Amino acid sequence: MKKIFTPKIILLYTLLYAGVVIVSSCAKIPGHSLVPTGTTGSTGSTASTGSTGTTGSTGTTGTTGSTGTTGSTGSTGSTGSTGSTGTTVNPNAGTPNANGIGPVAVGASNTIMFQINGGSVITASGSGVSFTCVDYGMGFIQSGLIALSSSPSINLVLGYIGNGVGTYSSPSSLLKTGVFDLSDNLGKEKINVTTSNVTPGSLSTFTLGSGTLKGTFDGTMVDANSGLSLRVSGSFNITQ
Repeated sequence: MKKIFTPKIILLYTLLYAGVVIVSSCAKIPGHSLVPTGTTGSTGSTASTGSTGTTGSTGTTGTTGSTGTTGSTGSTGSTGSTGSTGTTVNPNAGTPNANGIGPVAVGASNTIMFQINGGSVITASGSGVSFTCVDYGMGFIQSGLIALSSSPSINLVLGYIGNGVGTYSSPSSLLKTGVFDLSDNLGKEKINVTTSNVTPGSLSTFTLGSGTLKGTFDGTMVDANSGLSLRVSGSFNITQ
């Protein structure tokens, strides 16, 4: 099949060929540019530099808190006083006899013997041992036993109302030694008089009576040092 070239196609090829030749010729001439030279654009303005931010102010330093006051030192407590030494109660002392007859037998003449709470028997003798028997009139006669001794230390007084054989209460009795401070205000100490050949003295003439007095005593007294009720038993044999 033969290609048919129309006049229009031939013209188009001719124009294209001519254009190529022209472009090739122009490129070979120095100083000639294929691209038309346009006007140079204006240089853009430089962006202004932003201002530097101000430095923030430094915060103020807080004030230092005041130091608390030191607490005062507490006072030292006083030392308690030392308690007195208590006495030992002998459970074998037994119960006092209501009639004043205790376990201590009557001793020699002019002696008063006693034991405290079943302890050892102590003897007082000599000029410190005596009795009193005073007639106050109207049938009121007061009698008493006295023992005073410095070796050992003894102060014994047993008083009772009456004169003669019998059993008496002794509400004014007391007994002090180097260890004990005993007294009886309730009449629990009983005196059993077995011999009483006594002539009472006269209050007007200040005589204390004469004769012989024998017997025993038994009961309880309260010790001021320990607060304990202690059994006090004894005997007496006095002539004056």
